[in-house]
Amino acid sequence: MSTKVPAVEFDGRLTKEQRRGRLKQLLSPKEFGGVYVWLLIIVVFAIAQPHTFPTGASVRTIANTYAISGIIALAVTIAMLCGLFDISVGYTMGLAACLSAWVMAHTSLPWWIAVLAGIGAGVVVGLVNAIAIVGFNLDPIIATLATGSIIAALTTAISGNLYIVDNVGGSFSENVARKSVFGFQEPFLVMLVLMLVFGFVLEWTKTGRFMYAIGFDRDTARLAGVRVQAIQTLTLVCTGGLAAVAGVMLTARIGAYSPGAGPPYLLPAFAGAFLGATMFRSGRFNVWGTIVATLLLGTGQFGILLLGGPIWSSDVFNGVALLFAMAVASFSPSAPARVRALSRLFGRRRPSPPVPSERLDPQ
Repeated sequence: MSTKVPAVEFDGRLTKEQRRGRLKQLLSPKEFGGVYVWLLIIVVFAIAQPHTFPTGASVRTIANTYAISGIIALAVTIAMLCGLFDISVGYTMGLAACLSAWVMAHTSLPWWIAVLAGIGAGVVVGLVNAIAIVGFNLDPIIATLATGSIIAALTTAISGNLYIVDNVGGSFSENVARKSVFGFQEPFLVMLVLMLVFGFVLEWTKTGRFMYAIGFDRDTARLAGVRVQAIQTLTLVCTGGLAAVAGVMLTARIGAYSPGAGPPYLLPAFAGAFLGATMFRSGRFNVWGTIVATLLLGTGQFGILLLGGPIWSSDVFNGVALLFAMAVASFSPSAPARVRALSRLFGRRRPSPPVPSERLDPQ
């Protein structure tokens, strides 16, 4: 009597069921809920504004307008995936914007010195935050709230709470923010480069895995031999530096420093980071999701502006998009799961199968 042995592939190729499961996982709303929302938004505004929205000019406008928001959202993301909340990034962005403009307006130094001055200020802020949070073990929210207040005061002292315009719109703006490739300006290109660099570090290096481990459980990571303090210090320095890059590019793009620049970017940055966490990594903060989320929010805000929406509609859209994407991410694609949910909803239960002992009972 021969026994039929099921065919098993040993050459590394996936079976049909495995390929189907892999495709199902890749297209799952749990991973791509935000992407589906983004596509829905594009379709809706393309139907509402068929002559102005689905154009190459609109794509370039969205990319160039919301690139700085993407950079500051990256700063927030890398801090949060390492278990840190840095709410001073908006003030750090304002300080870098102010300092770079002040250098151009009050000195004869070349434009790249102004860039280094702004980014250096962000690095120093990151070090100060690291000393407070890592060195003195202060709560990150309270510590960065305190440093943010100090940074705001320092920014006002430097600028005198006045606009800085002199010499800012010349070579500084031309070299830092206004050059373009196929219509995409430098801030957008810088955002893409930063996304690739930090994405590579986080996904394919030991340091990135350590950062995720610290974000999951700092004490366990420390017991496993991870140098928690060193990595958190590096993370906060990178966060401050990224916020400063966003501030310098904001000043260069506008061609002036405006009092109050920086803090308005804080809430959109956190919205982008949290919305991005619903994509690609199933609840984990990640740079890919953050950039897609930022462009999603920018697409919606741009479409609302084309429709003539009021100025407060952008904030409403941010909140609604975040809630909707999280709802889509929590949706289960499993048909049996949906059946069970509907049964519970309407109080209809399947009859329980008989217990084996009952089947064997002769009476």
